[in-house]
Amino acid sequence: MVIGSRPAARRVLLVVAVLLSALALAACAGGPETMPSDERVTPGPGNTFSITITDDAITPDNLSAAMGPITFEITNNGSRVHNLAVKYNGIHHQSPDIQPGETITWTIAGHTPSPVVFYSSVGNDRANGLEMNVWIATGKADAPFGHGEGH
Repeated sequence: MVIGSRPAARRVLLVVAVLLSALALAACAGGPETMPSDERVTPGPGNTFSITITDDAITPDNLSAAMGPITFEITNNGSRVHNLAVKYNGIHHQSPDIQPGETITWTIAGHTPSPVVFYSSVGNDRANGLEMNVWIATGKADAPFGHGEGH
């Protein structure tokens, strides 16, 4: 008897093929583990980051934060108004507009471990690349995603 000749066996083979394909895609998917932790900036005291926005970029552009309040000290070194925004847990959060040469402090509650993209939502800023990746991890900010202290 040939395994592929039975309808039930074909279904099993199809399910196995689909599962293997899903696993392969998951392994290739982008995420916080795809960037070595030594390429991520970790916070200063109190989960605080110093961010600079210019008309061309947000720097640093890859951060690793611990869960809890995340504070950004944002300086606009550009010639135009910018801000910092994020859609996190289904809610849009946005800093006040930052005038050229101005520095503000903005805090967001990072209570869900996840990778998120922060961006300037003014005009075409995001389309022009004003984005930064933030990996919010359990435990210490430099721990692998989801594997912080106590986990």
